[in-house]
Amino acid sequence: MSRLEHAIGIATSAESFTELIPAGRELPTAFAQSFSNAENDQRSIWLKLAQRRYVETEPLTDLTINIPPRPKGTLNITLTLTVSAEKELRVQVAIPESDFAAEYGPFPVR
Repeated sequence: MSRLEHAIGIATSAESFTELIPAGRELPTAFAQSFSNAENDQRSIWLKLAQRRYVETEPLTDLTINIPPRPKGTLNITLTLTVSAEKELRVQVAIPESDFAAEYGPFPVR
C-alpha cells in the first residue's frame, strides 16, 4: 500500500501553507474544492501548489489558469487534485458556466 509522505497544499508565501491533502493519506486519493472569482472581470488565477515537509515547503508547480471574465463571485470554479498510486499529481479545473475544463500534470510528489 502506497501512502503520501508529505501534505499537499497551496502556498501563498514562505510561511503560509493551506493543507488540502494530508500526509499519510492512502493512494490513490483525490481532493476537490469549489470557489469563485475574487474580482470583477478577473482573467486568471495563480495557483502555487507545494508539499509541506515538517516546517519546510517544497514547491510542486505554479499554475496560471486563464478564466473567462465575469462579475465578482459569479463563476463556480472547481479544483480537483488527484494523486495516483505511482505518486503523480494531476490538477483539474472546471468552470461549468463557461464549459471550461483543463488538466495539468502529472507532477511528481512524495
